[in-house]
Amino acid sequence: MIHTLIVSFLFSLCGWSAQAPAQPARPFTQVELLALRLAGQHQDHMERDIAKRGIDFPLDEDYVNALKAAGGSDALIAAVRKAASSSGSAPASGSGAGPDAQVLPHLLQAAKLLQARAWGDAEKEIRAAIVIEPDNALLHLDLSAVLPSSQGEPGWNAAIAEDREALRLEPGLALAHFHIATALRQQGDTAGAIAESREVVRLDPDDGRAWIQLARLQEEAGDVDGALAAYQQALTLSPDQAFSHRDLAELLEKKGDLNGALAQAREAVRIAPDRPRGHYVLARILQAKGDKAEAAKEEQTADALEAKSPPRQVRAGGAVMAKGLIYHPKPDYPRDAQKAGIQGTVRLEVVIDRDGKVQNVKLLSGPSALAPAAIKAVSKWRYKPSLLSGEPVEVITEVDVSFPTLKK
Repeated sequence: MIHTLIVSFLFSLCGWSAQAPAQPARPFTQVELLALRLAGQHQDHMERDIAKRGIDFPLDEDYVNALKAAGGSDALIAAVRKAASSSGSAPASGSGAGPDAQVLPHLLQAAKLLQARAWGDAEKEIRAAIVIEPDNALLHLDLSAVLPSSQGEPGWNAAIAEDREALRLEPGLALAHFHIATALRQQGDTAGAIAESREVVRLDPDDGRAWIQLARLQEEAGDVDGALAAYQQALTLSPDQAFSHRDLAELLEKKGDLNGALAQAREAVRIAPDRPRGHYVLARILQAKGDKAEAAKEEQTADALEAKSPPRQVRAGGAVMAKGLIYHPKPDYPRDAQKAGIQGTVRLEVVIDRDGKVQNVKLLSGPSALAPAAIKAVSKWRYKPSLLSGEPVEVITEVDVSFPTLKK
């Protein structure tokens, strides 16, 4: 009897009592849900959590439009509407004079500004929200998400600082580690990005996106076995992701496992038969295995699909592309040109890759004494990726770099 009492007491201290009911998760507030979307939370995660937790506010179209402006998918909006219809007429958590009521208008406005790519103004709205509610970790994640766009390359370090503050306020916030991993990868710190990605999957092992990021980072670092394991885990969670099967096929091909690569490439084509890249990968692997006839058929299929697909490269005006410019260091004015009083505008044609990096620069016009400085500066510029039908594309555009005469 005494032994039973002692065991029960120890279990109660450790929180292991089988009789203690699990506490239901608190419903989402207006601020929390919109802040998560602005911070870039995985939409599949949000849909899942909305179904479990519900929302504690009646839905209106202004709020729905803000979610859409923040990139909310049709599936996410449908999940929110379903949660609203089942929640009854609960009062909105943002009503009254509490902090949420003051924060929400700033987030609603930030969503509209982000949709218009007004990065600097969106940053101001989020900072205003943080002044009202400085201990809200999600608001710091929102600021982290916008800083690289509003401040350019220096914004990555500022973003990491905001993510660290979010973790101080809410330790174990997987999304903050995901942000940091992304920033470190951008800065070339692959080892640091891998460590942060491992922390994401430790905290949230069901995040398929994080497993894919970890796989790609490990592949970049040369850890093929680690990358294979991460891809396989991602596919366990989301077996119908064609691009994961395709990437895994290419990795297995690189490792020399042509049979495994072939199986993954065929699965990628089965899931997404209208995407040309999967057929190209399959054709290459078949060619390596000596099946030239089937390889030729797959390549013909890929070419036909490619002809129907949106172009990989589009041309856009300089004014349009300027709205997506996130890092643009100014050129150094050549001393000899300054002394000679040479001024003017250098016009360049640039090719911007799918990640927003400038790949090729060609001189179109302008003083030859100023051209090298202009080309050197523009080569470092960075843009937001350009999308066509939801897919990133290369862009050809023209850039003007002005060198006004310095005042003496």
